[in-house]
Amino acid sequence: MRKIAASAATLVLLAGCGSQAKPQAQPRVTVTVTATRTVTVIRYRHHHHHPMPVATPSASPAPPAPALGCKVLTTGSGGEEFNVTTVGGGTYTGTISVSFYGPSGSGQVFPPTTVQGATPVGTWHPVPSADIGASAEPVGCTASAG
Repeated sequence: MRKIAASAATLVLLAGCGSQAKPQAQPRVTVTVTATRTVTVIRYRHHHHHPMPVATPSASPAPPAPALGCKVLTTGSGGEEFNVTTVGGGTYTGTISVSFYGPSGSGQVFPPTTVQGATPVGTWHPVPSADIGASAEPVGCTASAG
């Protein structure tokens, strides 16, 4: 707060009668006026709230490969087919490596093959007998992503 004082003004009033005939002693009245002005300054401080920095998304890791199931089915015509499915729902669109195996203890080893993608229902594919041997009859298969 700041006070500003104006200069004091002195006002002299002469009291007397309006007649000019006889000079008489006239009472003298002195009035002093002091003017004071008060200035109030109000300052508003604005606190700017800066938004929180947004984290830039980093390269998200690849989603985990889903659990895959595989089974071999002998068809009525003596051929064999295999089905690769996702376990627990969802669809996988990547490459799936499929390995076949023979009866337990047989020692039969079959070369793997690949298929593209799997769904919960799966898709039936012919067992690649040209690759694993025409007389080979795998009893099962395993599937893995990649």
